Amino acid sequence: MYTKCGCMNDADQVCLLPERNIVSWNSMITSAYAQNGQGKAALRCFQRLIRCGLHPDLVSFLNILTAYSHSGQVEKELRLFESMAKLYNLNPRREHYTCVVDRV
Repeated sequence: MYTKCGCMNDADQVCLLPERNIVSWNSMITSAYAQNGQGKAALRCFQRLIRCGLHPDLVSFLNILTAYSHSGQVEKELRLFESMAKLYNLNPRREHYTCVVDRV
């Protein structure tokens, strides 16, 4: 809601919620950052998600791959794509391949 109004500072408060779950993190990555051209902020949010001990899901990876592609970091995007299966035991879907193929 806050990001649609352009209130990014208010949207950032989601990260301060006492109980964050994968849905709140995914919302911040995609709605607040990736879709508003803030690829680097999306990447930082993704890293905080991992540091908090949560495991990214398929939606998290789709969001962050989109953020990487918008920020022009193709090599990092490819490494992240490969980590889906290797580190997180997630099989990429068509949407994930589309993000990667779109930029290579």
